[in-house]
Amino acid sequence: MASTKGDKPQEKGLDLAVKPNKSAMPETNTQEYATKGFDDTETDRANDAQAIWERGRKIQQEQEGKVPDNIYRGQAAYSTFRKINKEEVWSSGGGGIAKGPVRAATHYRATTMFDYKPDICKDYKDTGFCGFGDSCIFMHDRGDYKSGWQMEKEWQEKQLAEDKKKRDRDAAIEAGEDPESEPEEDDGLPWACFICRQDFKDPVATKCRHYFCRACAIERYAESTNCACCNEPTGGIFNTAKEIVGKLKKKQSKEASKEGER
Repeated sequence: MASTKGDKPQEKGLDLAVKPNKSAMPETNTQEYATKGFDDTETDRANDAQAIWERGRKIQQEQEGKVPDNIYRGQAAYSTFRKINKEEVWSSGGGGIAKGPVRAATHYRATTMFDYKPDICKDYKDTGFCGFGDSCIFMHDRGDYKSGWQMEKEWQEKQLAEDKKKRDRDAAIEAGEDPESEPEEDDGLPWACFICRQDFKDPVATKCRHYFCRACAIERYAESTNCACCNEPTGGIFNTAKEIVGKLKKKQSKEASKEGER
């Protein structure tokens, strides 16, 4: 479309004009954001403890002086024989005496902190820096100390471990075993070949970390190329099981030392 004479061609871009109001106050209500989401976590105001209590008291006032209608209205509407002044405002306050459960305020949230170490400088303990420097009246210490209940718990656990050790020693003596022998650690390694069910002889390991005797593994590979444990393909790779070899050497050295003592 051709433009007429005197018309300026329109340039593509943003055409936005903002007029400031020269006010330092934010346009949004900060009080709403301070307690935003309060109703999402709290009970509905129509069904909270205060509302239930107030409904029960109103029912009691309506039934006062009348013949009971024998209608069950729930535990919250149980009759109380304590005289209630009708002119007093309910637990919402408003100049009267607050009664029953009081609904929590929605315009602020309270956070409580118990200081069990009032002599420690909190700034220095948390950040390692204190603006008062050496003139701070509190102690600059970033160490952690155990409370009394923690030390008592550790002492009880230590006593239970010692009692268990004594019972195990007595049981070993009754069974005719050496009470000074240390139990073998559970390292997660097998103690026998999965194929022949005997002690390892020249142990090897597959890619899937299963252990066999070398002769058993080769004989199994001639029948099937899959692992005898998990049925995964081995690819004919059988590496020396260094973990099993070290375990066997350690066992042999212990047996040799026991025979030497005898």
